[in-house]
Amino acid sequence: MDASDIRTRVVALEHGRTEDRQRLTALEVWKQQTEISGARLDVRFEEMGKRLNRIDANLSRLMWLFIGGIVAGVVAFMLKGGFSLPG
Repeated sequence: MDASDIRTRVVALEHGRTEDRQRLTALEVWKQQTEISGARLDVRFEEMGKRLNRIDANLSRLMWLFIGGIVAGVVAFMLKGGFSLPG
């Protein structure tokens, strides 16, 4: 084997190793960014879940107030004799 042939092979291997390192570094950066993005989404969805629970609780209270008002109106109507027939 010729010395220049060995040098060429060594240089080619070094270039390949450098390219592999660059690709690995790029993949590590991408993985970190993806994990950070996923964590941000998790926090955002947790906050949205809390807000939806509060909205649900408020709507439930409003519904009970509305139903209670209707029941109170019916009871008041009954107490005033609203169901009696004029005779």
